Amino acid sequence: MPEIETSRLIYLILLLLMVAGWFYMQNRQGLNKSLQQ
Repeated sequence: MPEIETSRLIYLILLLLMVAGWFYMQNRQGLNKSLQQ
């Protein structure tokens, strides 16, 4: 059953990347807003 574990691991990594990217974009927008003020 290693294939199932590998696919699950890839799925978790992709999910973490999406969440990390979303937080990164939110933080960048927040920094831009604070810099403009």
